[in-house]
Amino acid sequence: MFIQDGTFRLTLDDEHTDWTNHRNSDYYRYTAVRIENKSQASQPWKNQPDNVSIIIRNNNISGIEWDGRGIHRVIEIRNNEQATHVRLNCDVSGNTIKGKSVHNIFFGYSETTAYNGLGNFVLKNNNIDFDEIRDVPFSFQEKNQSGVTGGLLEVSGNTITTRKNDAWVNILNLECETRPLIKFNGNTINMPMVTKQQIRLVSSAGASKQFLEVMNNIWNTASTADQVKALFITRNTVPASNINVYNNRVKDSNGDIITYDGATTNATSKDPANPSTQPSTPVGGNIWEDSYTLPTATVTAPDSSIVLNWDGATADSIQSSDGFSIVVQAGGYPPVGWTSIVDTAASPKYMRSRLKRDMASAGVYPRLKMNRATTSISTIIFPMKIVSLGTSSRITTGLPIIGFGKTENEVDSVISGGAVAIQGSDATKFKFTKTNGIYVDGKPYNLEELSIGKHTLSP
Repeated sequence: MFIQDGTFRLTLDDEHTDWTNHRNSDYYRYTAVRIENKSQASQPWKNQPDNVSIIIRNNNISGIEWDGRGIHRVIEIRNNEQATHVRLNCDVSGNTIKGKSVHNIFFGYSETTAYNGLGNFVLKNNNIDFDEIRDVPFSFQEKNQSGVTGGLLEVSGNTITTRKNDAWVNILNLECETRPLIKFNGNTINMPMVTKQQIRLVSSAGASKQFLEVMNNIWNTASTADQVKALFITRNTVPASNINVYNNRVKDSNGDIITYDGATTNATSKDPANPSTQPSTPVGGNIWEDSYTLPTATVTAPDSSIVLNWDGATADSIQSSDGFSIVVQAGGYPPVGWTSIVDTAASPKYMRSRLKRDMASAGVYPRLKMNRATTSISTIIFPMKIVSLGTSSRITTGLPIIGFGKTENEVDSVISGGAVAIQGSDATKFKFTKTNGIYVDGKPYNLEELSIGKHTLSP
């Protein structure tokens, strides 16, 4: 049971005492139930489970009353998890929710980095009664345009009663980019008049794949069927033929039918394709390693004087077999979702290197510490493949590719062998500047243009 005590209020936020300009300070907001899966996208989580179950069922929630400061919500679920294999399974059902004034009954949000959106989601058989709803009763926002949300989003069998609805969308706001099936079926909506759009459907990337089902709902209102129809469903690029409208009525189950031009009118609810099937492995294609094919050597490599002990590798380092050298992480700007410099679970194991974000100039990368006397002679051959220099302004000012240096008395200094790439005469060409004595493909480099593709670098 959740009961909001309207008299238990913070008068002023110590950091924002002028609350009229900070109405949405967390101190002034209220949510009865708020759940965040990975509260910050930048958190470096490891070993996440494939399935995350969020069950909010059979609760009594009451007393919520907006005091004019901050957004008030009943239930809020957010997902910031970008790992491709993690999927939410949300069940919000059988709850009795009553109050005076609130912005949202339910608010769901998944970040642009949340590959699987809000996952499988059911909001069903809830009894809701509020004097006033100020924003949108049910709002779903799934921002990822390239992920695989999949599964079913269902809002069914709910009874929603409000005596004053100031919401800009009276019932349901849907901003879902890759959601193949959404059901709004069997709900009863009790409201004085239909004054704003009832259902809003917005999609950019996946508009042609969206499918919305609106069936067997009752609008118990003083508005006529034609008045409800005029504000029934608004959509941007989702085709009307991707919406199925059947047996929606005003007043009661025998009332006038509400129609929607261009929609299909099938009597049978669409059966989602295995909505509860959960991936046990990453869906794929979301990270570089998933699609990378290891190059095949065309020559026999000479024996190296440094052999890395991959069997003893940890997530943070790889020691050489002779114990004199080690690969560690360098760079202090990891991207969102960064885990470790070495993937020890892969077969074969490998090292990672990432930029902070797309078109950034900094990131994290492997650093080989040779721990050898400066008089020792070593030759390092570095195979690389340039696919594209991207579109950043750095393609003209320089993209650091590789650098060599020495550490003496804990002081780093650059030595021969650095390389910075810039775009050549066209997008298929590039050249190195600031080369500092580098060899390319076994030859001294003299600032000539090179073709995008595979090359070897050595100091």
